[in-house]
Amino acid sequence: MKQKYGVCQWCLPIEGPDGCDAVSALGLDGMALEYSQTLRKRAGEYRRRSLDLGIQLPTMGMNVFCNHSYTCAGGKGFFVDQVKSALEIAGETGVGILQIPAFYASAINSD
Repeated sequence: MKQKYGVCQWCLPIEGPDGCDAVSALGLDGMALEYSQTLRKRAGEYRRRSLDLGIQLPTMGMNVFCNHSYTCAGGKGFFVDQVKSALEIAGETGVGILQIPAFYASAINSD
């Protein structure tokens, strides 16, 4: 099996679906998307561009949870709303995995 290489969208100096072009030009196999309003508005374009260029969009990072914890006031409702939205975007982009971080505001600090 061939090893595949990609990059996280939030590590690129390029915004939006143009990141697909950068990933392809670099000879990488794919890009992890970052859940955002831009992604929500342009999900179909990401999907078309990735298919045209032959790159994969395997995961979507929910980095929004680095700033908004599930355990803070109103956090549960915010979490549920964001995950529902992300699942819709995943369906439009073909992403198969949501990455929900446990860093910063969402850091796990107890057993």
